[in-house]
Amino acid sequence: MPRSILPFLCAGLLVAGQPFLAPVLLPGVESEEKKVLRLRAEDEMNKGKRLQDLFNSEKPAKPSTLINAALAFGQAHDIYEKLGDTDATVDAQASLYWCRKQMTVPVLQEFNRRRNGGGAAAQAKPEGGATPSKTEEPAKSPAEVAFAKAETFAKEHPDDLKAIAQSWAGVARRYSDTESGREAAKRATAALEAFATKLRSGEIVVPTRFMVTHKAEPGKGMAVPSEADQKRVQADLRKTYAALWSKRALADRRKLMDKLNADIGKQGSDAALVYTALNEVAKIAQEVEDYSRLLDAFDRLGDKFEGIDAKAQATAALKRSSGKVVVQAFITLLGDPKDKYANAVAGRTLAMGLGQWTDGLALIINGNEADLRAVAVEDYLDPAQNDAMLKVGDGWYALSKKKSEKDLKMGCLTRAQFWYQKAVTSLAGTERERVQQTLADIEKLLPMDMDNINWSAITEAQWNRIKATTVTVEMRLDRTTSGVVLRPGDQVRVVPHPTDRWTIQARGWGPERTFTYQGRKNGDGDVWYGDGYQAGVPYGSLCMVIGNGKRQVAGIAVGPGALWFEPNRPSDDIVTMTGSIRVKLVPLADD
Repeated sequence: MPRSILPFLCAGLLVAGQPFLAPVLLPGVESEEKKVLRLRAEDEMNKGKRLQDLFNSEKPAKPSTLINAALAFGQAHDIYEKLGDTDATVDAQASLYWCRKQMTVPVLQEFNRRRNGGGAAAQAKPEGGATPSKTEEPAKSPAEVAFAKAETFAKEHPDDLKAIAQSWAGVARRYSDTESGREAAKRATAALEAFATKLRSGEIVVPTRFMVTHKAEPGKGMAVPSEADQKRVQADLRKTYAALWSKRALADRRKLMDKLNADIGKQGSDAALVYTALNEVAKIAQEVEDYSRLLDAFDRLGDKFEGIDAKAQATAALKRSSGKVVVQAFITLLGDPKDKYANAVAGRTLAMGLGQWTDGLALIINGNEADLRAVAVEDYLDPAQNDAMLKVGDGWYALSKKKSEKDLKMGCLTRAQFWYQKAVTSLAGTERERVQQTLADIEKLLPMDMDNINWSAITEAQWNRIKATTVTVEMRLDRTTSGVVLRPGDQVRVVPHPTDRWTIQARGWGPERTFTYQGRKNGDGDVWYGDGYQAGVPYGSLCMVIGNGKRQVAGIAVGPGALWFEPNRPSDDIVTMTGSIRVKLVPLADD
């Protein structure tokens, strides 16, 4: 294990593609009853804060004001606790704790009596009143309350080490400067180490999509539409997307699925449209062998409609497909999600073939390929420290050299590249040089993936591999035309060379200043800004302009208008202007 795993915990754990968190109430999905309770709790919190402010301003301060403030915070605390809103509960507890710290013993007794249903006292007891019959329990701090809740969660879920680690990490993050927070950090580390040990040994079966049952809650799912409604909607969809419907190219079929899914998202209450569109997505996914989307479509049908057996329908659809090994693996997993051979086959396909690493890693870990599983486990643990990230990258890179199967080899290289890129920014010296050289070697072996380039940090090697029209923009010219005229809605990505430089010297500037397309000066990083026509554009940067519009930093150019370029330099008193920056123009498909 890395020296510290707390950063990983605080960043969030992943299970089957979603951040794994201790159970909380999600906003936006509450019942009407819970919404009313939440509003009441918010009213009590606001009331408590007003009384708290009043108590602080009163001279002399009145115990009754403090008691009423504490009672309001106590009411809010109880409601938030009932709702399961941990953060709000802790906030209310913190406010209640402040109030109790200001109370004398008689005032605290009165507060406790009223909080426990005793009503307001007819007459408050004096400071020197009788000694209470039992000793008051000291008020707990917010950190202690949160610690106790995490401790209870750990006792109630002893086998869920990942959730326990996340629960302790939340306390450690929020109360890092307290003894409770420091102890929580130790327990978080211990829980995650225990989880990692069991994961490596195979004692833990990782949750996968095949273990989830998709079934609409009785009485809340939509009814399956009639055949007549399905035919009507299908005709409407064919008419709406007539230009795409008949195209058979892979990109066009995927684009049609995207369009249909977008319609489902926008018109989720239209049962006929949702049902028909999801079935069309499933058909197209089967046709193009995108089995992940096929499963997604049937899962959504099961979630939304009464009486749909998602697994049975997905199984029937897959059986109509070709007899590929991966298809049989999916069929097997729909019936037996723990089958090791099927997990390995499906995991390799999703991760290596389709780039769906979150789902793929979970399946690989449940599989029977020991060398692949060992690296996948370390990847799944999602380390946050450089040495651990580097170890995962090295693992995938070493595995790529042992594998001859093309998809598997390319998949290992892709994942090695992912981890090396995460680690390299914080490395130094010979280790940094090694990783940079390895990344350069990997880049030569992998095909250019235009969908996954970090355009804001593109490398020179990536830029050189882009196949697109190139335009050279000269510093000495006021205007360089691209030769491209964009129609309304047309889009082109403008990609300047990341290291090309040009030079400007102007009177009053001192020495020559050399810039990349971003307009950053060599050495000290100074950036100058213009106004009006060039507002917000750094001096020395390369600007794109569409038609008669304003200067813009390089990025996506949207029509209509002719696309041209110019350097952002002073308008007069220029002594030197030399150099040029090359730009590539990558057309973007219509969405």
